Amino acid sequence: METNLYERQNQLGARFIERDGVSMPGDYGDVRGEYDALQNDAGLIDLAHLGVLRVDGRDHATWLHKLVTANIQGLTDGSGAYSLLLNAKGHVVADFIVLAQSDALWLYTTQSAKQKLYAKLRRAIFREKVILFDVSDSFRVLSLQGARAEAILSQMINWVASPQNPFFLSMR
Repeated sequence: METNLYERQNQLGARFIERDGVSMPGDYGDVRGEYDALQNDAGLIDLAHLGVLRVDGRDHATWLHKLVTANIQGLTDGSGAYSLLLNAKGHVVADFIVLAQSDALWLYTTQSAKQKLYAKLRRAIFREKVILFDVSDSFRVLSLQGARAEAILSQMINWVASPQNPFFLSMR
């Protein structure tokens, strides 16, 4: 699968790799230069291989907390954690990153694990007030990294990192 950034990335000289069925840049031909850019400036990394699930509803945090390894109830707005969903024998079903927002939880996992995670979580909704959405087609995951990343982001959208929201940005 090619993403909507594929043509632009190709014009910039990307050498593509396939990850979870998605063609994405592995590098742009100058790995040392790319590393130096991240050390001294900033780089935008396309994470198109990630699928995104959204957990909504009155019971979203208490419900997910009972099912996964991370302390979901301990997350504050804008914070996140790495987590696992395990089966009854303790084997990993899926790993994911969970980010907390005041009214929802966002789960980021690989495309290959997304369907399994979605199906297992869906079956775990009984009487709780929880709604689970696969929003992968509506969201693009990009990561701006490097020494000047915060300054660039702030300049672009007038956003400032704070202790309450150091890394998570949601635009509605």
